[in-house]
Amino acid sequence: MDTAFLCAHWDGNHIWIQWPGGVESLRWRVRKQGSCDWQEWHVLPALAGDNLWMVIPTWSEDAEVQAEVYRSGEWFRAVPADFLQSSALFSLQNKTTSDITISAGSLFHAAVDDAACCYELPQDIVITAEKSLRVHMRTLHASGYSQLDYSSHFRCETESLVVENVEPSTDDLKILPGDSAIIRARPMSPVTLAIVQ
Repeated sequence: MDTAFLCAHWDGNHIWIQWPGGVESLRWRVRKQGSCDWQEWHVLPALAGDNLWMVIPTWSEDAEVQAEVYRSGEWFRAVPADFLQSSALFSLQNKTTSDITISAGSLFHAAVDDAACCYELPQDIVITAEKSLRVHMRTLHASGYSQLDYSSHFRCETESLVVENVEPSTDDLKILPGDSAIIRARPMSPVTLAIVQ
């Protein structure tokens, strides 16, 4: 099967598991660092909905964790990974009859999977009146919620501008060695909020 991933370097309490389609169940287990004894598997017997990921509370900071997904009668180990700052190609559409200038470092906010998501413009741009421009942007935060799975997954609109991704994000994850991960908090940059109406 295609690979399932386990991300534990996040907030110190939760793990993120993501998988390809067709997964019927998942399970995870933890143990203290340095211990040889794993706790019992925690099993989620049925996965509902179309999501291909899940956030699971563990309350086990600095513990070691493993996760597996069940598909076609077999358990598959999730590969440990770390979140990167995702990048994606965006379309910025000028809805006005005047050119719009946007400065490098400008931030665009949207709700992605019901969570705040923010991408940053890397250079100064000018969008001609009633035209659109495509540009690559990188997310401000390394998080599963910054991964864009399909076109228009990220969309924000103002009176003058429409910003949306035109393809899925890339550079989302870095594969880690081994078959387990350590649950630990990632140093956080300033929090950016998305206001959704």
